[in-house]
Amino acid sequence: NFWKSELAYKTRRFEDAIAYGEKYVSRAVIRNKAEVLAQNATLQNAYTTMGYASMELQRFDVAQQYFSTAQMKATDAGSTMDAVLREADAVFMQKGYMKAIALYDKVIAAKGEDADYAKYQKGIVLGVIGKRADKATVMQSLMNAKPASKYANEARYELALVQIEEDKYQAAINTLAPLTNVTDKGNFAVKSLMKTAFCYQ
Repeated sequence: NFWKSELAYKTRRFEDAIAYGEKYVSRAVIRNKAEVLAQNATLQNAYTTMGYASMELQRFDVAQQYFSTAQMKATDAGSTMDAVLREADAVFMQKGYMKAIALYDKVIAAKGEDADYAKYQKGIVLGVIGKRADKATVMQSLMNAKPASKYANEARYELALVQIEEDKYQAAINTLAPLTNVTDKGNFAVKSLMKTAFCYQ
């Protein structure tokens, strides 16, 4: 049931992933034997897979519960923080903005590999609730991070959006310039050129 759940998720059969996962977590004796066979066949991983499947089905309240349970079943700090981060995403999708910020702050404080993602998401939430100055501060910290953050381009684009909202068009043009002038920025070049044109207008 554990591996059927994982395979179902990987083949985008999300309902099956949840159904097999529920069977797995409900059968303690069989589950213990599975953990002997493979270290990754854990309750935490089963609940995490069901959480991801629920996110794909846009059942964010259910996903939140799965990720919350995964935290309680986690056996190490890294796994716990991953579950906290995914719970934060699920809460964000339900518009529980202040709780989402609190959860993202936990991940940021842990300084793990997902800290920059959590910081970026926190910045997005701050923008949604109208705290533009705080959003700008968060995005600037990602842009200026050493070593460079992999979310630096996303942060630069979001900072420019804040500047546009505040009618600081020249500042936005300057912020967007690195995204429009370099060809390997992917979709950022197109979006940034459009925003730059808007600023000139």
